[in-house]
Amino acid sequence: MTEILNIFLQFFIFLTIFMFPINSYYLENNIFKDFKFSLYDILSLNILIHLNLFLLISFFDFDMNKYFFILIFMGLIFGFIEIKKYLKNSKLKKESLLYFLIFSLISLSIFFQIAEKLILEWDAINHWIYKVSHFYYGHSILNMENIRFSEYPHLGSYVWAFFWKNSLLNQEYFGRLFYSFFYVVSIFSLVTHILTNKNIKLNIITSLFVIIITYDIFLFSGYQAYLLFSALVIASRFLLEHRKIRHANLIFFCLIIFILQSIIWFKDEGIFYYILFATVMIFYGSFNIKKKICIILLVFSFPIIQFVIQKFIMGTYAFQAEIIPNSFFEMFKDPKILLYKLFLITKYIFITFVKYNIWFLNLFSLVIIYFVDKKLFKSLMPWIVILVLNIGLIYAIYLHTPYDLKLLLTVTLDRLLFQTSGIYLVFPLVLIKKYFN
Repeated sequence: MTEILNIFLQFFIFLTIFMFPINSYYLENNIFKDFKFSLYDILSLNILIHLNLFLLISFFDFDMNKYFFILIFMGLIFGFIEIKKYLKNSKLKKESLLYFLIFSLISLSIFFQIAEKLILEWDAINHWIYKVSHFYYGHSILNMENIRFSEYPHLGSYVWAFFWKNSLLNQEYFGRLFYSFFYVVSIFSLVTHILTNKNIKLNIITSLFVIIITYDIFLFSGYQAYLLFSALVIASRFLLEHRKIRHANLIFFCLIIFILQSIIWFKDEGIFYYILFATVMIFYGSFNIKKKICIILLVFSFPIIQFVIQKFIMGTYAFQAEIIPNSFFEMFKDPKILLYKLFLITKYIFITFVKYNIWFLNLFSLVIIYFVDKKLFKSLMPWIVILVLNIGLIYAIYLHTPYDLKLLLTVTLDRLLFQTSGIYLVFPLVLIKKYFN
């Protein structure tokens, strides 16, 4: 019974902390007057801001417990302001409460399933748990080079350790509950934004459906895939807002870039997704040449900062494999080897599509949009470009690998494809809006 109560308490802790520092009243009245932000938009933005703050304090010997109580205190103040605003809106009161109830039930259901399935899978046991334990016991990031796979980005491990250390029962899995909370918030933020609040039943059904086709309890057993998935879903949601503005809002763009750069600290491939996503945003933004140059410098400054910090402060910087190994050019000497590799990669991509039906849903929706509404299809071009570049990146990653290709595809491709699939949820959601809203 005590554990059940603490799981409920952990849900309210997440809600409290991530009500701070941004609230919708301030954003809509002071910075982005033309925008409307839902509760889930605010939570998602605050989560990404806090991820950057967690990243910052991870480099200092800052007491996790003291920082936790600061966050709770500030969250209570800002949460009161946000709740007061929603209660004033009588039209949305019942509908918002119903939708929030569904959000709470889904989050808690996943919490309880994670609590029931306490097994840590291969990646967690062999990679991430060493970093998590390192931070949990209060060790400095400066001596991280002594632990296994110290070159892997550490942000996901730090957040895991932070919420584990500040759980009342001091149970490891309480740290991983953050991953599922982030995931559910990101889905509700995207669905609410696209479908709006005009049809709350459609919102509820759609949110449940998206959760069902994207939920995999296996990936909550210590993998970092859902961190990337959720961050990219939120980035996709705010790219929609960015596209609505006739003249791209520079402040809004910089905010997205700043909060999105946290993904380069989740996993090695995060840096490629970050650059890919930011590049497409720059290309489709209505900025003049001077602003574009400034934005490009901003975008590429974060990977450079990561390199400097990991190489010269932490003392560890490396990818899991060489960017261009010696064996890369050998396959071009024999076309049969190249064709075999291309065939094998394509085969396992289709196998992944079968495992994660979200890919079939996304692509099928895009095909329907192409045939029924060319104008809508054209408006989705930034996501289509990201999709093409993303698939190209997948082929590039596996064509260059010096390891056993078949084995690597078997154990890694499904997660690599899944963690980017949330970007393209825009395709089925705009289709639902067109025909059912």
